[in-house]
Amino acid sequence: AAATLFSSYVLKDGDTFLIANGSGDVIGEGDGQFHNDTRILSRFRLTLGDTAPALLSSLVSRDNVFFVVHLTNRALPPLGFEADGIWCSFVAAYFVDLHETLARWAALLRPGGWIALTEIDGFFAHEPVSPRTRGLLDAYADDALAAGRYDFRMGRKLEGHLERAGFIVERSFDL
Repeated sequence: AAATLFSSYVLKDGDTFLIANGSGDVIGEGDGQFHNDTRILSRFRLTLGDTAPALLSSLVSRDNVFFVVHLTNRALPPLGFEADGIWCSFVAAYFVDLHETLARWAALLRPGGWIALTEIDGFFAHEPVSPRTRGLLDAYADDALAAGRYDFRMGRKLEGHLERAGFIVERSFDL
């Protein structure tokens, strides 16, 4: 994984391209996002709290259209108190066993505590696309789910996972 971290990955779409390291970070040297030879993004770094997640693997598709990175974080130490709530945005789709994870998170909440989840659904539902492209995108989403990497259709499943984990869903909405 260390060699991957220091490799550069390039995504390209027309006159726009992105150069990032194996974690998807742009550190501000020769990397960045460029459009028509102008740098429009100089720095981008993902952190969880103050810590960068650990890189498991990363790759770019042969046509430089998709960048896939698998990251993880170390288990959090006990908080030493019960939390009032948990807010989780765009993370649920990475958990194959989401209801089991939610059940573990519930143990961190005080009685009456809350959880708020935000997740995308139909990540590849772009229109218009050709039937061939639609088939490729659907196949990729199906493969990611089968391999336990990511659920591109998680948004529509959140309520069910919460209820299976013992939560009472008070409010749910689509944007």
